[in-house]
Amino acid sequence: MSSISRNIISVVRSDQIESLNLHHGIVVSVFCLALVEFAVRDLKNSIISHLDMALAVSLLTYIAIGIVAYLGGLGSREHNACISLFTACLLLMTMRVHYTFDNPYIVPLTALFGIWDWYKFMSIMCFDFREPTRTTMQGTEYSGTVKETGSFVMAKDIGLLAVDCVMFCMLLGYGVSRSGATHADCIFNQFIIVLVSVLMGSLLFTYNAVHAAPLRLLVQPT
Repeated sequence: MSSISRNIISVVRSDQIESLNLHHGIVVSVFCLALVEFAVRDLKNSIISHLDMALAVSLLTYIAIGIVAYLGGLGSREHNACISLFTACLLLMTMRVHYTFDNPYIVPLTALFGIWDWYKFMSIMCFDFREPTRTTMQGTEYSGTVKETGSFVMAKDIGLLAVDCVMFCMLLGYGVSRSGATHADCIFNQFIIVLVSVLMGSLLFTYNAVHAAPLRLLVQPT
């Protein structure tokens, strides 16, 4: 959790993220240990329900995609911060302890995952991929054409964001959906998590845009 907090602060303040290789090395280690648990120790027979099994496999797949994206240089600064991957690893570890995702940690960890997903969504949607022509006192003028590298950058960022969104929906549907005593409690938990994710993610992005990286805001042509 300390690494997650430190990386969030670094990204929001536009500071340099330290020990990225070490962080991804930790993620790879957790991923390999999880595979060993499933393959060698036959963990799948100890997991309580098929929903837990489906969510565990989804998290392993998500971590594998994140590792490949980092090694291939496809991840943006927000993706490479390792925040979502660390959260996925923590979710797997809580499942290993309780043999189910129906535990006290599913709600706060899913909320953390959702907050960072929304922050990445805002970062992508408000980043300008057009070719700048000149900068004036009133702002930056754009030609209206997408930069040569802009299309590829936008495509890979949106692709990775889509993977994040699918994983977030699976956490809500397979994990949080069983977190309450009644069906109404589960729906309320899902609603609160989505609401907190949007509000907190927007707040973090606003802080970053106003105080740390104002040039990332979408500037309208003058």
